[in-house]
Amino acid sequence: MPSRLMYRVPAGFTPNIGLQRLLVQTLLRRVQEQIARPAGINPGSRLPEPEQMWLALTRLERQIAQALPDLAPAVEQAKFNLGAQLPEASQRRPSEVKNPLTPPEGTFLERVEAAEKNPDVETRDRILVSTVMNASPKEDIETVINAANKIADSRSRTQLLNWFYFTRTQSEITGGDLVRARSVAAKVEELDQRGFLYVRIAEESLKQNVDQTQAREILEEVVDAAAKAPVTLVSARTQLNVAYLYSKFDSARAIVILSDAIKTINRLESPDFSRQFVLRRIEGKTFGIFAMFPIPGFNPENAMKEIAKSDFDGTLYQASNFKNKPLRALTTLAVIEPCLKVSRRNLKGTRRTR
Repeated sequence: MPSRLMYRVPAGFTPNIGLQRLLVQTLLRRVQEQIARPAGINPGSRLPEPEQMWLALTRLERQIAQALPDLAPAVEQAKFNLGAQLPEASQRRPSEVKNPLTPPEGTFLERVEAAEKNPDVETRDRILVSTVMNASPKEDIETVINAANKIADSRSRTQLLNWFYFTRTQSEITGGDLVRARSVAAKVEELDQRGFLYVRIAEESLKQNVDQTQAREILEEVVDAAAKAPVTLVSARTQLNVAYLYSKFDSARAIVILSDAIKTINRLESPDFSRQFVLRRIEGKTFGIFAMFPIPGFNPENAMKEIAKSDFDGTLYQASNFKNKPLRALTTLAVIEPCLKVSRRNLKGTRRTR
């Protein structure tokens, strides 16, 4: 605490009132233990234990009043008793970080100015983070960057800027400004994620340009970035995407990039291409914000099936280079599947003739 994670509630999910009651009762018991025997503060944690308990009770207060009204008085009393243990500064801090994603009021510059006037460094950083995260896609890029640079904590500042560059690039792509999108993407520090963004830009460029010159230039930047990037699922999927895009106008280059992608995949331990998101985080001393961003792309089977349309023999040979035997089998079957379908149609036609 405090942090935020986004997840999808399963269809048909029904809350279990018995488990809810057990959770609240367990939390109240922990609070009573804390009050009876105050624990020392761990300097390595973002918030001391009593403050985290206070936040938990505060965030659950409304739900408890609705679902477990008989426990509401005990929760209110526990909050009061915890508050009495906290120093004045600590009493202010939990209330200030109750919801780290709540956007401040006013224009962007007014929010930045208000944050700068706050005397507490940690609170100021939190407000600036919220302000930058809630900036409109139409807000001037340099203005937003200048606001982010006012954050005192270097780690939070770096994480926030990379978050901003990653999301703003995709906004620029959606808006059709590929030149600006490319400029912003170049500032994303994570090379594998920068490569993913470049692929998206190249894909849009191919839709707009007949001669593919700009797309080829961007794709080669992706290739260079992938060579320097850490070995991850994101970088492997990016290389597969590059190979697929090249197969549209340069099948020889597509096979070379496909070979590099397979080498990357061979270095991964138990690669799982079903996960198509990347986790981003911004962590300060008194807050933590986490979000998952989709990074859709090819898995090896689909990529090789598409690339085989421009170079069947080359793609089939590359399938044999997978070290993972199940993956080798799946990709081989994906490549030859269209041939099997043609053979079945031919056989049916022959039988009708007879």
